[in-house]
Amino acid sequence: PYTTLFRSRKQKNTNKELTAFIEKLQTRISEQEEEIQLLTTELQKHKIVIENLNRNLDELNKQNQDKDERILKIEEEKNTAYYIVGTRKNLIEQKIINRKGGFLGIGKRSAVSSDSDLQNYTKIDIRKVTEVKLSGKKIKILTSHPSGSYKLIGDAKKPTAIQITNPSEFWQKSKFLVIEIDD
Repeated sequence: PYTTLFRSRKQKNTNKELTAFIEKLQTRISEQEEEIQLLTTELQKHKIVIENLNRNLDELNKQNQDKDERILKIEEEKNTAYYIVGTRKNLIEQKIINRKGGFLGIGKRSAVSSDSDLQNYTKIDIRKVTEVKLSGKKIKILTSHPSGSYKLIGDAKKPTAIQITNPSEFWQKSKFLVIEIDD
């Protein structure tokens, strides 16, 4: 009987220890579940913040790309010029120039028309084109360009090209170059 009583007490102590251990484990599991729940909530908040940041980054990248495209377009427009080379008759037919002034047809002067069609001109990038080829016996530059910003290439009586030596100065007054040639 005494051993049975001793065993019974020992089992009660063991049961109490096991029960206390199980309660501690359950408490710890509950605490960890709460911590997991808090971490999951925190992770969701961070995920939303990251998604918003990524959306903002995408929008900023698009805005930068749009600005870059606008800057390139402005640069292209800023560095675009037009030229045309032709005989007086040809330039009048294309409505590039008109004849004004004079008396009874004497003393008329060629003037560049302000409403000519751009399709008649050759479009160029002034950063790249520094020479305009010519053909004809005599040339007359009808648009205003400083004489120190270009030089004629070839024979003085029959130049073969205009070389633009200072593009920024040459194109400063006008982005159009109209050259009248005689055959």
